[in-house]
Amino acid sequence: MIYQLLAFLAILTFGFCGFSRTSLGDQLHVTFPDYVEKPVTTTEAINAGWTAVSGSCEAGLGIKYLPSSSAPSKKEPAAFYFTPGGQISAVGMTIYGEVGQNLLDRGFYTQVADGEYYYTASFRSSSDSCSSSNLGEILGDRLVINQPTIAFELPLLESEAVDAGWTKGSCIDTMVNLKSFNLDVWFYFLGNSLFLRS
Repeated sequence: MIYQLLAFLAILTFGFCGFSRTSLGDQLHVTFPDYVEKPVTTTEAINAGWTAVSGSCEAGLGIKYLPSSSAPSKKEPAAFYFTPGGQISAVGMTIYGEVGQNLLDRGFYTQVADGEYYYTASFRSSSDSCSSSNLGEILGDRLVINQPTIAFELPLLESEAVDAGWTKGSCIDTMVNLKSFNLDVWFYFLGNSLFLRS
């Protein structure tokens, strides 16, 4: 089996200070290869040298920013989206190489070039992603894979996973809690990180 890493979630960790079902927290970190805090506002992104790709708001995502002025690359494959009001709304990731055909067929990835694929994780509702208002949650209140297309919402609480038909798997204390969903795809959490197996 080919193992795919949902990199935008596997390498991003949310600061769960005050986490509840209505908020993802107040910090965003990359945890691989180094532990680095990422901007959660456009002000922080601009101060870090990030640039808006076009300035237009993409429905379900927000305004796309890149950590450098160039297009995504193997060195910097992530894109970050912000609301017009300046709050983080989504993360996108370019994958280089091959992805599982099942995941491609089901819309978890979009092929953008030969050997190049893209997917997103939205943290806010589709309507909030292009809002100019100051939204209450710093990071948002949900995790939705490819919101503009398949809108596959991931449960944030174990009770939600059970209610949505996810199957409880094995557990390694303090390391891995497995949940799977019948897509011939397995998601599993490692700490606050999410992995995907196809």
